[in-house]
Amino acid sequence: FDNRHATTGKPVAWDDYANGLISVVDATGAIKSNYAFVHNLAATATINPKPATITFAAKNKQYDATTDAARADDPFVFVGLIAANEEPFAEAFTLDDTSMSYAFSDKNVGEGKTVTATGYAVSLVTSASEGGVSVPGDYAFTFANTAKADITKKPMTISYTTKDKVYDANTVATRETFDYAGLCT
Repeated sequence: FDNRHATTGKPVAWDDYANGLISVVDATGAIKSNYAFVHNLAATATINPKPATITFAAKNKQYDATTDAARADDPFVFVGLIAANEEPFAEAFTLDDTSMSYAFSDKNVGEGKTVTATGYAVSLVTSASEGGVSVPGDYAFTFANTAKADITKKPMTISYTTKDKVYDANTVATRETFDYAGLCT
């Protein structure tokens, strides 16, 4: 191929033929010299983009009576890259997530709850010159739009006061005030 990047109709050069390394042999291994090779060095082929996935981690949160969620501070993770591209690729490209939002599947306390990302578009923005790093077109990215996170219990303080009373030979008390501190509304 003329270069290593994914695209259709790429020219292919047959260096082995040009260097005299192709020969025809019979079943005994003898070289057959009764043939004049006619070749087509104008062949083309396609390098297809390699499938890869972009994942994210979601932040745990304390119960707040909403399904609002957030992406963890960890960067997006590119899964399925060729090993030589992993670190340089992650440094050279960033995913534009400015219009993304995140939501838990429900607002209730629980572990390993599903967080779904919406409003995303998988378009990579280069932040460095190519310099030997694969370009976004070399990979067919899909975005794994779910992750897991926990909603933990919110501490709540309950306080109350009782009315004073005159002795009446029983233990019954009457509540005067009742207060919930930390209740989500």
